[in-house]
Amino acid sequence: MLSLAAKSLQRGAFSEAERYCREALKTAPENPKTHLLLGEIFQAAGQADAAQTEYRSAVKSDPTFVDGWLHCAKLLQMHGHVQKGEEILRLALDHAPDACPLHNEIALLLLAQAKYDAAAGHLERALEISPQSEITFCHLGIVRKRQGRVEEAIDAYRKSIALNPSIAETHNN
Repeated sequence: MLSLAAKSLQRGAFSEAERYCREALKTAPENPKTHLLLGEIFQAAGQADAAQTEYRSAVKSDPTFVDGWLHCAKLLQMHGHVQKGEEILRLALDHAPDACPLHNEIALLLLAQAKYDAAAGHLERALEISPQSEITFCHLGIVRKRQGRVEEAIDAYRKSIALNPSIAETHNN
């Protein structure tokens, strides 16, 4: 059912995709992936409130479901609720403290607020969790550059490129 829903979403057939998800929820009402996909359908259809409800249902059914937290926070941020998005990410870390993507996302929010030391702390924690994360090294390079720590920035960028030579974000810095 979920693969059919995902294909329908890709085609822009939102009602059909929603119908497939509703069918899947009848047999597994607590499946966070189904709630996540249903949220993505609503978000693509411009129904932000319904999307947020589904993202919250996803994390309610599984508080360690990182993608649900990320979607919930990003949707809030997209609609101008940056502080609420950050609160959601911090709450998510209570449930999944070793989730590299959560640390990266919080770091980006802190970077945008010029809170470089705090951002660096989250990125360093992310690298402890996932030492081969090229995007984390790239973000750390950006933070170090903004801190005026150019040599450390260059080192982080080099590590990012060594892990993935095609990462455009690193080459642009």
